[in-house]
Amino acid sequence: MNRLLRLRQVMDQTGLGSSTIYRHIAAGTFPAPLKIGGHSARWLQASVDAWVENLIHKQNGSVVHHGGSPAMLPEKAQQNQQVKP
Repeated sequence: MNRLLRLRQVMDQTGLGSSTIYRHIAAGTFPAPLKIGGHSARWLQASVDAWVENLIHKQNGSVVHHGGSPAMLPEKAQQNQQVKP
């Protein structure tokens, strides 16, 4: 089941402040919240989780599987196998 998160929960999960989150939304680099009425908005847990996993992937070249163990991408594994003189 997909949970709906409040802004505070998104901030806690990502480590980002509210202004940074909204800047990323405006830039199209963070999932936009769902409007649930009036001035209320919520984020889908799965969307925030996917954003965090994508950030990890971009930062260190690994993919985090749902089991939680990272696996090297082929190009990163090749770089690690190269012997330096």
